[in-house]
Amino acid sequence: MGYGASDRLYRKILFLGPIILFPFALMVFAFSGCNIRKRPEKRACRAGDVKACLELGKFYEAKAPGIIGFLMSYNEDAIEYLHVGCKAHSVEACERMYTASEHGADQAKNASVELTEIADNMTWGCAAGHDTLCDDLWEMMNTHGDWVAQRSATSFEKACNEGNAQACFELVVMHQQKLGGLKNIVEEVIPLLDKACAGNINDSCKTAQAYRVRKALLDAQAGSGSAGIP
Repeated sequence: MGYGASDRLYRKILFLGPIILFPFALMVFAFSGCNIRKRPEKRACRAGDVKACLELGKFYEAKAPGIIGFLMSYNEDAIEYLHVGCKAHSVEACERMYTASEHGADQAKNASVELTEIADNMTWGCAAGHDTLCDDLWEMMNTHGDWVAQRSATSFEKACNEGNAQACFELVVMHQQKLGGLKNIVEEVIPLLDKACAGNINDSCKTAQAYRVRKALLDAQAGSGSAGIP
């Protein structure tokens, strides 16, 4: 009994498929050995060694571009180890983690580090006075929507109430840009600036005085101290 054209094609695919796929599978397996290497660094990173986390992050960042990097999701490996270093309050690890997350190579699997965690780390770094992480946080607000701003405003307010003058100042910046539902209301902003001024943060003392002048003008015009600044 003869075979039709479709049967012959099917048998040909069955015969040639493994031959074609084997070299590719072998190449993927060879590259997957990278995940087996650097075991001491991985143990050290998980134990809290920031230097080891940074080394691993840089290692996987460098391997992330290209088809192998995509299939092996090396960018995700970089983010994961940098996240450990970031949680240990390494500014460099936080910065590299953010860059890898937002601007790194594509990967085949979903990220294991949630955007909420990255946003919280950027908020921490910004409240600690690290300008690069503040810049990253503002970029996250523009990229991912108001949920980042609302989450950041809550965190800054908590830190400010606990005596973090830098967090008070960053909350003022959010008021001025009307982010996270903040309205830039004079009575709300002046106390924040006073706390930032007491901590000698940037030009908060001069800004506090400018707000008081503005408040006096608004009071004179409207007879009310509850107006917002346009």
